Amino acid sequence: MSEKQDVAERIGTAINELDIDFSRFTVVGWIVTLLSLAVGGGIAFYVGYLMVQRNGLDKAAGLVFCFIIIGVTTVTFIALRSLVVRIGFPVTNNRPSATEVAVSNRNTLQRMADAGMDMSVDQLLDFWHRFKTRKNAESMNREARQLGYRVGPIETNNESGGYDVQVRIKLVPTLEAVNKAEQTLASLAERNGGHNDGWGSK
Repeated sequence: MSEKQDVAERIGTAINELDIDFSRFTVVGWIVTLLSLAVGGGIAFYVGYLMVQRNGLDKAAGLVFCFIIIGVTTVTFIALRSLVVRIGFPVTNNRPSATEVAVSNRNTLQRMADAGMDMSVDQLLDFWHRFKTRKNAESMNREARQLGYRVGPIETNNESGGYDVQVRIKLVPTLEAVNKAEQTLASLAERNGGHNDGWGSK
């Protein structure tokens, strides 16, 4: 019984590793995907061609072609993905999509309202941004100050080994206002080699 569960878990993990969210693919991710499809399609076409030559065009050849292209493409994708990740190239962006961010922001605002915060007046919100190098964090810090934002001191992030920059904005905490502020600051962070890392209120 436990052996069957182990096999099922391995299969589930392999399927999860496919990560077919094309909106998050990096350039490397697209290269891995296209190479996998080329390998799977090429092998499937060759085997299908041999079957048609031997037996003529029939349903068996079509089924074999489909199974081979799915199986070989999947295995090739997982193998290539593991290889390039081990080398150090990301296949996907770990940052959440715009839809996920909007849903998360809506939930956060609801929790703030449930906690008794007055959502109809200005509140001071903290927006966090993460950078791999101190130089990039300082660049973000400096540019945000020049644009008139209130910026906290650069903090070392012990978990990621990077650096955090806090930007404080006073606004009426509506979903539209929070989304707009977060997107504006995220663009600023990306220009300086970092990314947004959430927001909140003290």
